[in-house]
Amino acid sequence: MKRIATPLFFALFFLTSINVFGQATYTWIGGNGSWAVAGNWSPTRTTPANTDILQFNDGGTYTVTAVPAQTIRQLLVTGNSNITLQSSGTTTLTINGPTLTNNLVVENGATLQTSATNVLTITMTTTASQRADISGTLNVRAGTFTTTGTGTNLFTVSATGVVNHFGGTITGS
Repeated sequence: MKRIATPLFFALFFLTSINVFGQATYTWIGGNGSWAVAGNWSPTRTTPANTDILQFNDGGTYTVTAVPAQTIRQLLVTGNSNITLQSSGTTTLTINGPTLTNNLVVENGATLQTSATNVLTITMTTTASQRADISGTLNVRAGTFTTTGTGTNLFTVSATGVVNHFGGTITGS
């Protein structure tokens, strides 16, 4: 009886560990649509988690609405995508990824901007160093982009990168 219980225990522990410690990467497929609609992400994002990696990479120009207050691991805007994030009201999207990793990436040729119609704060908060790489364009409008925390967050704007300030606030630790 002991021989059967031990392998069963380890198998259940392993499967549970994968679910608890794993992160998922979700790709935007929703065009102009709501962040909160699970089917606008591939795979379907039914249970948002603070370990989620979210990417916009198909080269489209989209306004993504209903951005909720939540924490994610990484936000990646690549492949010449032009993404406008718009909340339904005053909302904070928090990026809290691994140490010494570019957890916000706006690739050369891509654009990330906050909408001018609602206040969306994008914050990188952590107790250890994390990074942002802006090689494309970051437009801050009626919102805030901020880096905070007790570590040293490195907000890098490359030679091809541009950060535009159109009435929002940009702060850093």
